[in-house]
Amino acid sequence: MKKINKALTVCMFIAAAFSVFGFFGCSKKKSAAAESLPAVTSGLDKVTFISPTPLESYDYLAIYAGMALGYFKDEGIDLSLIEQTGTDDMKMIASGQAQFGYPSPGVMWSCVDAGITGVKAVCNYDSIQIFGIAINKGSGIKTFADLKGKTIALGADSWTALMAPIFSGAGMKLSDVKFMTYGNGSYEATASGTVPALATWLSEYCQLVGQGYDFGYLDGNEVAPQVSNSLCTSEALIKSNPELVQRFVNALTKSMYFCYLNVDAAADLTLLHCPNLKIEWDGAHGAAVGDVEQIFGISPDDQKATVAAGIGKFDLKMCQNAADNLFKAGAISKQYTVDSYYTNQFADAVSWDKSKIAADAAAYKCSSPQYNKKHTGS
Repeated sequence: MKKINKALTVCMFIAAAFSVFGFFGCSKKKSAAAESLPAVTSGLDKVTFISPTPLESYDYLAIYAGMALGYFKDEGIDLSLIEQTGTDDMKMIASGQAQFGYPSPGVMWSCVDAGITGVKAVCNYDSIQIFGIAINKGSGIKTFADLKGKTIALGADSWTALMAPIFSGAGMKLSDVKFMTYGNGSYEATASGTVPALATWLSEYCQLVGQGYDFGYLDGNEVAPQVSNSLCTSEALIKSNPELVQRFVNALTKSMYFCYLNVDAAADLTLLHCPNLKIEWDGAHGAAVGDVEQIFGISPDDQKATVAAGIGKFDLKMCQNAADNLFKAGAISKQYTVDSYYTNQFADAVSWDKSKIAADAAAYKCSSPQYNKKHTGS
């Protein structure tokens, strides 16, 4: 449990973690990127990104950063976001109703298994197994084995697929527990003790801690290491407009790097984009740290290695682990080879100036009400 304990300590003791990671802080200077945002002009390609989870969260801090800093517009993209929980994101991408999305391996491979095969992962976003179980501390649950016979709250019915590899890795079956869908009420159901546990992921867990929920955590990465959610698009778009796919990957990887360099800024930009997200600064920063750990790895050394290997590049062995774990768990009907569904074609072709992004990260000035309340009392 050493890795996740370190991550959770980061969630709760933000200032200490910030100094350990050595990221840029929020400077007192005006953000150079904010000053030079390009105007919306005609000729931008209108692109839709579909979210399988609520948009008011830290799961998309790199998307929000890229939109605010102009990285998508710099690449000629006018980006809009839509929310569609469940498995419809894969269907909408395959049919061309949305150009990009962010499905989990469980949802992606389940859809492939059901015949929705025209979708391909083009950029590695969550490089680790991000899923786990949040625990009501009064439940007495300490290990995965303690969950046997217990009820676990879900945000959506399809999320059982997210849990299948974790329970398989822990030597259990999905039938060893009972899943109940509570939608947006899943947090309160767990906090109240109506159910003892909640299916979740690292950044959401860190966000919940920041919002005052007193939950414990069982880390899926300890029992089933693999990649998690990836940027996906349709094979039809790759064939008809590979240049657009490349530009989107360019923008997203710039944004990912910016968030890695300045977690304060990532937290701040998410708060500004999601004004209805009820969370104070320490919790917001903890959630941002959790999301950066999902993208690059939990330890500083892992994060540096991810950057060095190529931002957005897949470790195909970890991708294969995801498919194999799902097959082993009985969540999909046959074994698949990942070469047909994951590609490094676009991550390998990424070319942008890291020094420019570093300058943006160093110059950014936080301005969210939560940041100001924490640091200036205003």
